[in-house]
Amino acid sequence: MRGTTFAMIVTAVLAAMVGLLHSDASADTLIVVNSSSDVIADDGVCTLREAVNSANFDFSPFSTAGECAAGSGTDQISFNIAGAPDFTNGGQNGYRISLTSPLPSLTDPVDINGFSQPGALANTAPNPQPLNTRILVEVDGSTAGMTAGAGENAFDFQPPAVGSSIRGLAIINMGLGETPTGSNDPTAIGVGAPDVTIAGNYLGTDHTGLVDAGNVGCGVCQSSGFDSGVRIGGPDPADRNVIVGNDQTAISPNSGGDDWIVQGNYIGVAADGETAIGNSVPAGAGGLSIDNVDNFLLGGDELSEMNIISGNVSMGVAPADTTNLRITGNRIGTDWSGTAPLPNGDAGILQSGGIDTVIGGPGGESNLISSNENHGIGVDSSTGTSIRGNIIGLAVDGTTAMGNAQQGISISDGSTNVTVGGTAPGAGNLISANTASGVAILDASGVSILGNRIGTDASGLVARPNHIFGINAGNVSTDIQIGDSTDAGGNLVSGNTVANIGLVGLFNSPTDIRIQGNEIGPNALGAVDPSLTQPNSIGIFVLGEVDEVLVGGTAPGDGNDIAGNQVGGVVVASAEIDSASFYGAPGAVAVLGNSIHDTVPNAAFPGTPNGSGIDLAALIDTSVAFTGVFNTYEDFGRNPLSVTGETPGAANDYLNHPTLRSAEAVDDSFTAVFDLDSAGATTGRYRVEFFANASSSGNDAHSYLGYVEVAPGTGLTANLVHAGAGSLVGSNVTATATRIDGGAGNQGFGSSSELSESVAVVAGESDTTTTTTTTTITTTTTPAGSPATSVTDGSPVAAPSSAGTAGPSSGAAAGAAGSLASTGADPRSVTLIGTGLVLLGMATVLSRRRRVAGVR
Repeated sequence: MRGTTFAMIVTAVLAAMVGLLHSDASADTLIVVNSSSDVIADDGVCTLREAVNSANFDFSPFSTAGECAAGSGTDQISFNIAGAPDFTNGGQNGYRISLTSPLPSLTDPVDINGFSQPGALANTAPNPQPLNTRILVEVDGSTAGMTAGAGENAFDFQPPAVGSSIRGLAIINMGLGETPTGSNDPTAIGVGAPDVTIAGNYLGTDHTGLVDAGNVGCGVCQSSGFDSGVRIGGPDPADRNVIVGNDQTAISPNSGGDDWIVQGNYIGVAADGETAIGNSVPAGAGGLSIDNVDNFLLGGDELSEMNIISGNVSMGVAPADTTNLRITGNRIGTDWSGTAPLPNGDAGILQSGGIDTVIGGPGGESNLISSNENHGIGVDSSTGTSIRGNIIGLAVDGTTAMGNAQQGISISDGSTNVTVGGTAPGAGNLISANTASGVAILDASGVSILGNRIGTDASGLVARPNHIFGINAGNVSTDIQIGDSTDAGGNLVSGNTVANIGLVGLFNSPTDIRIQGNEIGPNALGAVDPSLTQPNSIGIFVLGEVDEVLVGGTAPGDGNDIAGNQVGGVVVASAEIDSASFYGAPGAVAVLGNSIHDTVPNAAFPGTPNGSGIDLAALIDTSVAFTGVFNTYEDFGRNPLSVTGETPGAANDYLNHPTLRSAEAVDDSFTAVFDLDSAGATTGRYRVEFFANASSSGNDAHSYLGYVEVAPGTGLTANLVHAGAGSLVGSNVTATATRIDGGAGNQGFGSSSELSESVAVVAGESDTTTTTTTTTITTTTTPAGSPATSVTDGSPVAAPSSAGTAGPSSGAAAGAAGSLASTGADPRSVTLIGTGLVLLGMATVLSRRRRVAGVR
């Protein structure tokens, strides 16, 4: 921990010095302030300034009765001011101490207790309810003559004052009339000593807690580098502070200010919990500026530890270059109840340069981060950030929309190893109703987005759309994992306005993005619900120069359920902006093992009477602002079969889909005959996947059946072992082709095609006999030298399925065709002698239950 060891040594030395100075003291001293004046005189009264001097020096130079006692030990400064009041509060007389200059720094342990003034009351309202504190002592800096930038504070705890505390005061108007410089401006409380407690105060508001009387500097600022272990507020209702109206920031530790705890406070919110009295000037840091510190805790896992951080002029929380920062259990951007917006004027949280930050968590550690005027959470230039269990963009009820004005979460500026959500119980975030995207990854690497609900309410049954994308990855982002193969890791991403997931390569090229195991479009029960279908909504939208995208995969659980989206389930498109710069087309977008179905027609695109399960689009011309409104578009819908095969420069090279000739099923066997035309790539290998559908439109890939690996050719046959295949008779099948490139990216796969036209499945003949006769079968198969290949690995998606074999149209074993081809014999005339046909490549029949869960 940076600076912690040194600070601990200094603390021990200072404590030892304090012990030596007071080793002959029999007891701590009570010093009673009985006057609201600010003079030093032997006049029979004890002023606050005189009390500070007595505590510092353990000496009083005055002898007149009523003067301050000489301090000893850890002094107690209490209040018993009488006479004509300056104000009343709750029917009790209150007094204002108008400083004529900054008070002396506190250089000896001291406890200052404003609640000792007769009639004063510490707050009793439990957190987060509005406070009922009755403060009867105000310390006013209006006439103190403090200068901006001079480092002057009303109360300044310096290193020997280890273990001091201050409570029950309103500290206001320090530096009144000065123009903030943003550094070392007049502050209510400066902390330079370890283990100081600041509790039950109003810092920047008068005794009512409702009037802006802010200090030009901070509510609490670090004043030297020996202030570890500071506690501001606490879980006890009496400890809750109101810190508002300060021009620099509410709370600002920096280097050396390690191990601070801030709990139970209103920061930017008046004592009524509803009125904004923001900290910071517009260009300032906001509610909390936390710089270069270790082990800072903001909030906690109990309701009593929650901070309300709202209504600030700039950011709510602005940490920079921290290590092990924890922001948990707070409400940021709402009123005390979490049901009404009270926005911070910039991001709710804007982190820069952090290491191992945790924002939120399960249960009581969850933050509510909504209605802020920029991102809910911004993560810049940081590593190891974990964002989990939060509500971002909704009210505390998990359904009322209170979106942040930009992204729910923005991850940028080279951030690495960031996790949004997780697979542990309670780790998933609810990210909805934000004005831009739910999660935007814009120049980051090693980002995992797991187990979240994005674009719905907490139930996952009602749309609460993020108004561009649910998840957006762009710029130079790389190594992005969206979902995984586990039930807990998959995200529910539905109801978002432009696309549920958008990958955008307009200015730079994002790469290596894996989208696996998610529900994209359905509700939390896996059902297609029209109320979750928003205008212009696409399931997965890949636009511009994006490369190495894997949608689904080949392992069990990798496949996504992409359903109920408008225009397209997966749309892969080239792009221009305002008909000017050409940004190119995506390449190597592999779409494998998914269930894509119930794509909804959209009247906004008259050329698409039926939505496309997978669409390789020719051109999308968007506005510069990218509002999601497409100015021009071409080819939303299946591309016509290209006679020239792949088209370099087009989306996914316009890889041709297979052409299905026929399909039949019987018992546990499924057979399809198909062509695969890919001119100029006749020696390449392709994975052809087959899907069963109730519809004959050819736009669905509902239930995965299996796959074969082939070279391009005509009259190719897929023989798949699929449990209960006979029940497919009367349904329809479609297919896709995906290039096998053998590289490291995308698990060795390249681009995928669109879905083929569908064909109906007819009943085949059961083969229940055994024969020893010689059978001659005339076949058409792949060219010599590139036979179809047996495949024996397992199924990747929900539907029970298995791998199959590709071979001659009769269903003869591919191995025989391969052996003949290798000797140069013509594989189109094959004689097989045996005891019947043997299906090769049987794989374990796998099943995968649909995810049904609460907020993850």
